Amino acid sequence: MNTGRLAGLTAVAAVLATTACMPATDGGPPATRVFGAEGWGPLTPGMSKQEALATGELSPEPLAVIAGCDYYSFTNGPTPDPAALAADQANDTAYRDAVRRVEDLTTRIGPSPAPDAPAADQLSWASRSADAALAVSAAAVMASSTTDRIAQLVGPTNPTGVVSFGQGKLRLIGAPKTARTADGIGQGSSLTDLRKTYLGRGLGLTSPGRYEMPAHGQAGWMLDFDFNPTTNEVTFVQLRDTNAKCL
Repeated sequence: MNTGRLAGLTAVAAVLATTACMPATDGGPPATRVFGAEGWGPLTPGMSKQEALATGELSPEPLAVIAGCDYYSFTNGPTPDPAALAADQANDTAYRDAVRRVEDLTTRIGPSPAPDAPAADQLSWASRSADAALAVSAAAVMASSTTDRIAQLVGPTNPTGVVSFGQGKLRLIGAPKTARTADGIGQGSSLTDLRKTYLGRGLGLTSPGRYEMPAHGQAGWMLDFDFNPTTNEVTFVQLRDTNAKCL
């Protein structure tokens, strides 16, 4: 037996085994990303907007600014549209004005007049109440429009994912279409697999189209799994700070 050759092969095998256990270097394959309580890649809960932008993961300019929250695409996502940004600003201003009008008209209503109050007082109170009700209705329509706009940015209609900031802090990470949790759950996963994987870890149904569970180790953060009740498939996953405010 050629003992020298055997020793050489043994040494090579040892080197290969050691290399296989080492983390990837700059010249090796990238580490597999998972979406979860720790965030997505270098984007993590609690980081500031400046820190997040410095990672190079996001486009340098916001995709939208709505109700005081900034929305940014990932670098491979859609680019900001100046016309859409202007429209969002105009709608935002109109909504704030509508809310102020509701507050103003509501304070003017005053207590309802007594049953034996003069008819003029009754009519005046009814008119003020009607004005306030119309203002509330108008504000509700604008709020619904804002909700629809946010759903365009944060949801399955944006397959490349999105990040949102409020008051200079990371408040939401919307997972890209291809993202998966450490357990392999993501867009396209069945509800059967979702429930089987996470029901024992705090997963609960919070609306007809959403399951939520605490982001363990991140106080106040939730992992949301939106789903299509017709196909019974997960359509979107996001990590959200329940305590974050936009303004």
